[in-house]
Amino acid sequence: KNLHFDVCGSIFLPTKKLIAQQKFRPWNGVFLCDEFLGSETGARSIVVEMMRLYKSCECCDEILIEAPGVRNEKDLKLVESLVQERDSGVTMTKSSNGQVAEHCDVVDVVERGMKRRKVDLLSPYPLVSSKAFAKPAILLFGAHDVRLHDNEAFRLSSFHKSVIPVFLWCKEDQGKWGIRGASEVALKEALLSLDRKLQGSGLALICRSTSDVQKELFKLSAEAGASVVYLNRQCTPEGFDREEKLKKMLKTKDVQVVECQSSLLYDPSNL
Repeated sequence: KNLHFDVCGSIFLPTKKLIAQQKFRPWNGVFLCDEFLGSETGARSIVVEMMRLYKSCECCDEILIEAPGVRNEKDLKLVESLVQERDSGVTMTKSSNGQVAEHCDVVDVVERGMKRRKVDLLSPYPLVSSKAFAKPAILLFGAHDVRLHDNEAFRLSSFHKSVIPVFLWCKEDQGKWGIRGASEVALKEALLSLDRKLQGSGLALICRSTSDVQKELFKLSAEAGASVVYLNRQCTPEGFDREEKLKKMLKTKDVQVVECQSSLLYDPSNL
């Protein structure tokens, strides 16, 4: 059989913090050369060459950014500049006198006429109408995913006029693999931490205990005038069932549900 599989290449972001971390406290099993650890310029040159190598492999369509990953706007701009440098065929290095010099990759120049995959890291969800973006959006946090960092639902909801962060607790919905016992204490602390972070951005987390999450969420949507709810999928049988019922009910009320994949690298239902 002719089997097709995708290969994901990974890179480190060439930052001073990452270099210092790997130089003095390297991860177990990670070995970086002296050129990478010597300077940001050397590390960047190696990362760009790796990205070009990944791009030249037809089966390698995605690039993974190793921890700590993209954590702020500065990191995002660095990723964008790396992609631009990879596609331009120009590598920026420093000569012995400290001046910046450009080196051109001939193979990449020949391929400039080829169609390239567009990389847009700051695009809203395409199936949400422009009218909906002019209204508030509800950001629904689940017990499995109480965080802002690397949160796809949070990123997409931020394109709206305003964001209303919500956590709805229904103990009966937890099922076999849900939050129970001591885990409830950890969840409470996580919610308090989340609320503090949200307050730093001028937002307040709405927490409600309810026996019917669907009705409570529709009530909140009506109160806020929101027509879109963003959430991260919980990849458990109970989670899939709960989210499917939520979508069907809200659809009858003209409220759109945008499900995001944030807790896993790939959605199990698509494998």
